[in-house]
Amino acid sequence: MAASPVNQLNAHISNMLATGLLDEHFTALRRLQDAESPDFVDGLVTNFLNDGDRIFGKLAQLLERPFVDLDVVSNHLMKLKGSSASVGARHVRLACIQLLQLTSQQKNRDEWISTLARGRAAFDEVRREFQTMVQLERQI
Repeated sequence: MAASPVNQLNAHISNMLATGLLDEHFTALRRLQDAESPDFVDGLVTNFLNDGDRIFGKLAQLLERPFVDLDVVSNHLMKLKGSSASVGARHVRLACIQLLQLTSQQKNRDEWISTLARGRAAFDEVRREFQTMVQLERQI
């Protein structure tokens, strides 16, 4: 017998929390959602994903330049770090922290690029899991 959509959704979210993909901030967000704002979490997640795509794109463009303005890079990373923290996207937030440290230490470009790729991979993983979550929510 297949699990109900509610049980599937709860299991999916529990798995994201158990693996550390999400943290307690996401749980707090879900508690804020109610009958009057049923799309609250979905809206925040959608904004996070759109912002993340835009920011990772800008960071990749900046790294193609011969001279990289580290202040601009830091500003983009701070936005992404705040956005990821607000939805509880733990792995993305941690990647931003690591990138900010590399930026402040002015580490070499190759190390920065490989760390950015890991951050993008974490973001892509969160995206896939959030998309699955939204699909499950729409079945309810």
